[in-house]
Amino acid sequence: MRDDREFCVELVVGDAGQARFNAKYIGQLIDISKEFKGDFIIKSTGEKIELKTDMQGHRTGNLFVELDMTTEGQKRRPGAAYQAIKHGCKYMVYQTEDGLEFWFDPTALKNRTELFRRTHGELYRRVDNVDRETGRAYWSGGLKMPKAELTDLYLPIPLRRSDGK
Repeated sequence: MRDDREFCVELVVGDAGQARFNAKYIGQLIDISKEFKGDFIIKSTGEKIELKTDMQGHRTGNLFVELDMTTEGQKRRPGAAYQAIKHGCKYMVYQTEDGLEFWFDPTALKNRTELFRRTHGELYRRVDNVDRETGRAYWSGGLKMPKAELTDLYLPIPLRRSDGK
């Protein structure tokens, strides 16, 4: 298990990632992250986005694709892409800490992840965390998937950057 400093860094990175994403597309998104049914809604289309910030993806060439999550004292529940599907999200976006984005259809990502796990199951990893509101421990299980295994799933970004780039 990691120490409290690592937990705090991860929480700050996640919050900063959401703020950076929202600022990149300023005026185009509605933040719904507190509702736990996706993170953003695209104002012009009503489509939902589930956002994950990957702290290592820009250095490793991999994305940590969450398969499941377990909170202390509760049952294991499906991970990010599965939750995105359940909540009706049109997009599953992985953002690396340096701001690169990878947009996916959640169902396509789930299917690719399941295929990858069947053929590379030994790459399953557990990452420990602490819920910032309740203080309860939780852990995510997932795969470190090479970005090269996912490039054919990348979707075009349906938003315009606020900075005009």
